[in-house]
Amino acid sequence: MNATMTRTFITACAAACFAISAHPTIHAQGTDLVPHPSPDGIAVAAQQAKGLLGPDAELVFIGAVGHAMYDVGGGTTVLLEADLATGTSTAWVYAFYSPSKNERTMLAAVDIPGLGYQAMPASSPIPIPDITQAVETSLPYSSSAAMVGRLAADSVYRRYRSEYPGVFPQALAYRPFSAADSALLPTWFPRNAPVWITRFTGVGDSAMVCYVSGGSGATWCARGAVASAPAGSSRRPDRLNLSSTGERRPGGH
Repeated sequence: MNATMTRTFITACAAACFAISAHPTIHAQGTDLVPHPSPDGIAVAAQQAKGLLGPDAELVFIGAVGHAMYDVGGGTTVLLEADLATGTSTAWVYAFYSPSKNERTMLAAVDIPGLGYQAMPASSPIPIPDITQAVETSLPYSSSAAMVGRLAADSVYRRYRSEYPGVFPQALAYRPFSAADSALLPTWFPRNAPVWITRFTGVGDSAMVCYVSGGSGATWCARGAVASAPAGSSRRPDRLNLSSTGERRPGGH
């Protein structure tokens, strides 16, 4: 997840927030969006996606910004924030792909007090992840709420949070497992399920990336150079983590 992807998240979420900010109820109430876990906005986003792409539109990607304030004008600001303690975010973005049309769209979904869930297409042009494989959302750890429970059990993650308690992640994403992931991750990490990726940017040891398998809940976190390396780098960490069963792996701490 790089800077371009983060800008994509912010742009997509901001586009939806700008659209809803024109609603008189929002101006009266402010824009305190209701935090919610990743699955809760899928239905409304999928309905919009099928209207835009057709009935074969498939969900291929879920993402959220770690923390950003967005000014939608008129003195109104919207907080985009993911909470890794609860697995909720004030806005999630969902990318959909139509195999028959070979087209993609990205939508942002938010929960507005008094209005409920709303989804809107992001403004164009927006870089959409080049993913055509549908992502499974009924796995044990495909929900962000279940995912953060696995993160909290990882020793490297816990140590990082104790050293940097006030740091927000750059972004988090849920998508199909890729060849680039396989090149980076240890051989024991499951390759047969989608993955959650949470990245913290920083210098040296303040950078960290964490993977959680959507299927088994296996976790892998790395700090330092590996966390800052491009996806697909052959550099591997010399430390971490807990497996999906809580059993320590060789080289873990």
